[in-house]
Amino acid sequence: MNEEYEPRFFQSREQDQVKVLIKDRKICEVIDNFSEELENLFRINFPFITPATPEYGATLQKFLGRYLDGKKETEAGVWAYYPWRQILVHLPESADFLKLRTSRNKFLINNEEQQKFYNSKIGVAGLSVGLAAVNSLVLSGGGGQMSEINPFQILEVFQDGITTKNISKFFGTESNKLDIFIEEIDDIKLKIDTRIWARKLKIPVVMATDNGDNAMIDVERFDLEPNRKLFHSRIEESRLLSIGEKLNMTERIKLASAIVGADITPRTRMSLTMVGTKLPAWPQLGNAATLSGVAVSYISRRILTGLSMPSGRYEVSLDEKFDPSYFESSSVRDREIDRKEFIFTLNKIFGS
Repeated sequence: MNEEYEPRFFQSREQDQVKVLIKDRKICEVIDNFSEELENLFRINFPFITPATPEYGATLQKFLGRYLDGKKETEAGVWAYYPWRQILVHLPESADFLKLRTSRNKFLINNEEQQKFYNSKIGVAGLSVGLAAVNSLVLSGGGGQMSEINPFQILEVFQDGITTKNISKFFGTESNKLDIFIEEIDDIKLKIDTRIWARKLKIPVVMATDNGDNAMIDVERFDLEPNRKLFHSRIEESRLLSIGEKLNMTERIKLASAIVGADITPRTRMSLTMVGTKLPAWPQLGNAATLSGVAVSYISRRILTGLSMPSGRYEVSLDEKFDPSYFESSSVRDREIDRKEFIFTLNKIFGS
């Protein structure tokens, strides 16, 4: 991980190093809620003893005595220093930190699932939806922002993105490979190359595509189907393998439309035809990116914990759920007419 976004941990015996940071004005704020965290830990271990019960105070003090084992509170746990924020935070040790973060969900995600999820090696490529997916994954228990959510999470940041020089390092080897790959890359050629690597190493791929206020999630289970065709066979594989490093705008639009398909919202269809002329890239609403991130996190957790999650395309449609006219015959007819016009327009502008 890039050291700029890697927290540094200090034990109480290393306070001299902390004093040096303070002296050098590299710590602007100290956050110490350790007492509250210990009380929360007590309540997790003894959920049947509430603050209203008479024995709460005495039992809490006995718990604290055993936990601290003669130490002062400032000497227990760890101190995490975030250099990019110049903040020092007093935290419980890693195992207790994880318990504090996940205990309320133990009947939603059981301990066995949580351990599988937490220990998974997840590769994410791409910004926006990729970032939303990572945040959702880390918040579920599974760069700077991720380290602030869980400083004990092991992160490796590829500052230059995925390149031909580092792609093998990104995916790993057969004995130390990714458990899942979340692909949110704009570059068509790189979308293809990363899938070829994932298929070779039998790594499942999850991709989200924003669709207006909605999301489309593609799942390719190369771990279960090592001979599966890329992109659900939407494009001939011989064509994909022959694509060069540089694509002109016409070829990019043709490939993108083939990958995404025509079953997208009317406004998204119109936007796609404007990419390269009136729009610089694929349109994206903030709520759609968040929705996609949550969906990717959910699907990834199912895969990583061994639940059924077949290959295919899955739609998460807010329009379908909340637009009262969505299933009216006139709306269905209009969408189908618009879909056909979109295909005709694409073929007319870019060729079939």
